[in-house]
Amino acid sequence: MAEALRVIFPAGFAERIGEPAVIELADTILRYAAMVLLLPSAQPLETADAIRAFATQHFLPSLPVALRAVPAG
Repeated sequence: MAEALRVIFPAGFAERIGEPAVIELADTILRYAAMVLLLPSAQPLETADAIRAFATQHFLPSLPVALRAVPAG
């Protein structure tokens, strides 16, 4: 997952946030993907809006600190 992130990130972004943040983000993505796929949910995650709401509530707050601190643009 970390290697895939390095490919899809804009040029220089992985270097800017640092290797530990890339690895932590990859682990976070895999953990939440497994949770969505394997655990029952009170609200089914069958639509893009449902997945977006789940990500906003659960995934975004758990992002690595280095990613939350990167200014937009």
